[in-house]
Amino acid sequence: MDKAHILIACSRIDLPGGIERAVVNTANLFYENDHQVTLLILDTTEKSFYPLNAGISVVQAPLHFGIIEKGNVISRKLDFLQHVQLLKKTLRQLKVDILIGTEYSITIPLYLAAGKSKAKIIAWEHHHFYWLKRSFFWQKLFDFAYPKLDRVVCLNPEEKSLFSSAGCKAVEIPNFIQRNTKADTDKKTILTVGWLIRRKGVDLIPAIAEKIFRDHPTWSWKIIGTGEEENKLRQAIAKKNLESQVQVVHPLSFDLSKDYQQTAIYAMTSRFECFPMVLLEAMSHGIPCVSFNCPTGPSFIIDDQENGLLVSPENVDEIADALIRLIENERLRSHFSNLAYEKALTWASQKVYQKWNSFFNELQS
Repeated sequence: MDKAHILIACSRIDLPGGIERAVVNTANLFYENDHQVTLLILDTTEKSFYPLNAGISVVQAPLHFGIIEKGNVISRKLDFLQHVQLLKKTLRQLKVDILIGTEYSITIPLYLAAGKSKAKIIAWEHHHFYWLKRSFFWQKLFDFAYPKLDRVVCLNPEEKSLFSSAGCKAVEIPNFIQRNTKADTDKKTILTVGWLIRRKGVDLIPAIAEKIFRDHPTWSWKIIGTGEEENKLRQAIAKKNLESQVQVVHPLSFDLSKDYQQTAIYAMTSRFECFPMVLLEAMSHGIPCVSFNCPTGPSFIIDDQENGLLVSPENVDEIADALIRLIENERLRSHFSNLAYEKALTWASQKVYQKWNSFFNELQS
């Protein structure tokens, strides 16, 4: 059977986010395994923050499907219809076998634009089912289109169950990671990487840090990210006189391996996560992770009390105690590090590709 021509439609890939990284890495993986791959970027720039294989075709079509602040209810619905028609013309020219949408506001237009095409239409869901709030209009479209999709690819079993309950034909395929050089867990550094937004729980970090550094002043916490909560975070850190121990920096490169290699513990404070790439990245460096057991991803990555620690969602005292436990117990930290490093092999690129390949073969059979 000839390898499928795969189109991945996404909003943008010029940002340093987990979804952007997963999209680019997976496009590269498909191309490296002899698929023809097209990235359809529905934004005003086709730049990629992460390295994209030169053999992948990039098509830019700035379509927003009416999801803009400008205009009114009627003008936005007209924009939606017009952009679906423009998307239909683009798809007709590309002649692909499999269409993958990376969020509902892209997958639904793909379904409508594909019409009677023989292409298989896939939703690839990166967000927690309940986190994304859809308007009445988009919820109706979701209820209409999603059960008719050929498949909905979910990142963990709980998300698969949630989408199946909504009448979708759901399957589970996780993200993947390459194994990296093992970190030096003797370094007295905690690391957090991600968007500085409320969903990531960054507003809780100052209170957690205050509890940790009260008795462990020689340790530090490095936060790499950018976002709308950055100023508030910096102000809260300053108010608690933690500026010498809590550092907030912007990501200057797609490659943060040097930062991971100088890390003893990874901390995740998110309120919602589906299958966070940063936990995979940390474990691929053998870093023990401490995370809130938020819906729904961390518990499918971290084995609590085996290679990391999970605590009650948004419980500042519990996560501070868990971090202190690893800070004070070097032997446990080393033990978790070794097991985390082994667990990362679960998400090796070719293992995950085999899941995709079997899935594609089933779709086309």
